[in-house]
Amino acid sequence: MKTLLNVIWLLLCGLWMAIGYVVAGIICCILIITIPFGIASFRMATTHSGRSAAPSSANPPPARVR
Repeated sequence: MKTLLNVIWLLLCGLWMAIGYVVAGIICCILIITIPFGIASFRMATTHSGRSAAPSSANPPPARVR
């Protein structure tokens, strides 16, 4: 069941979210002032595509402890 839900999530949300972040990063890098935001968008695309590709995985990211 987890695998089926992961595939559905990947096709409906995860892939499109990563593509959106890459497009936003390219647009931000075209404008000189927003280059730091473009770099952040590329980082979020790689992080979100990795994490949101399998949202119900058995190994969630570690929680921050204050």
